[in-house]
Amino acid sequence: MPRRQDYSDRPSKAFVEVCRTIVHLLSKVFWRIEFEGIENIPSSDSGGYLIVSNHLTYFDPFWISIPIKHDIRYLAWDEAFSWPVVGWCIERLGAIPLSLDKGGTVSTLRTALKVLKSGAATAIFPEGERGFEDGKLLEFKAGAVNLAIKAGVPILPVTIIGANKIWPREYKFPRFRKVKVRYHPVFRPENSDRKESEKESVQTNTEKLKEIISAPLSVN
Repeated sequence: MPRRQDYSDRPSKAFVEVCRTIVHLLSKVFWRIEFEGIENIPSSDSGGYLIVSNHLTYFDPFWISIPIKHDIRYLAWDEAFSWPVVGWCIERLGAIPLSLDKGGTVSTLRTALKVLKSGAATAIFPEGERGFEDGKLLEFKAGAVNLAIKAGVPILPVTIIGANKIWPREYKFPRFRKVKVRYHPVFRPENSDRKESEKESVQTNTEKLKEIISAPLSVN
């Protein structure tokens, strides 16, 4: 289990930059990583926002972060904090523990809101778990949109293309294939119909977000 600490504290910028440089170099060598739509990434002084992406490999949080200069935090599976090396790294990268069994906790929500309102970006994977080799998106949980609405922040939708052939749930070990990370224009959840209830509005926006993130499986 993660050790007790204030998870709203920002990680060391020096440590984050070292990790970013190493991950970028390795990703260029092994996965020929490319980035598309980086002009859609909010500037570092734009305030807090959510980064929402599909999820197919354990590398996803690192890949989507490479070109983003904003302070970034991550909502991560709480069990991962107890893994050797991995737990140590994600804690120092600013990950916030999230209980999947309970669908999130009040403390996690409070921390995430505090982080977003402080001006940092926060990454979340609404599928909640890695997808399969077919690359089809799993059901999107409404937590991401709900969090964005409560914090009053926009969402940066991200699609990781080609990762379904690298390390989906069926693969025991990662493979070396090309991957592309696509950043879409910022999405701002809003009420599509005044007659909708709050729950219906969140669900409508969640479906819109899922449609944006959907993309072809292959990488050109």
